[in-house]
Amino acid sequence: MNCALCQKYLEAWLAGTLPDHLKIQVEDHLSVCPQCRKTADVLKISETLIAGEKETEPNPFLATRIMAAIEANESRIELSKPGFVRLLRPAVIALSMATAVFAGIALGRLSGSSSAINEIPMELVLINDAQMEAIGPLSNE
Repeated sequence: MNCALCQKYLEAWLAGTLPDHLKIQVEDHLSVCPQCRKTADVLKISETLIAGEKETEPNPFLATRIMAAIEANESRIELSKPGFVRLLRPAVIALSMATAVFAGIALGRLSGSSSAINEIPMELVLINDAQMEAIGPLSNE
């Protein structure tokens, strides 16, 4: 077995999923080749480190401490603002909403004036499309 094939099968050999005939060939090559043995050792160490990192449990109180720090920072920011600024924000929002309501009412009154009804000719008002006679019977005459 050459070095390229050995390195191709190293991960499977370390995982123990290599067939027996290939496992014997890889082990024979590792006993002869110092470079491939060094590569196998590095892979073993890296797998051990990765497995150790996977087993590490996070601190259960980390999220609690972070949220407490965020809340403390927010309360400090709110308290640092002057009182009139804290009261001014809701007042400005209420005033802008009232202005929007009154502007909507004013625009509604402008577009729906009652004088436009008197300008429609009486003939158009009296037309009832539902009772009109079909043109089909008249076209046969």
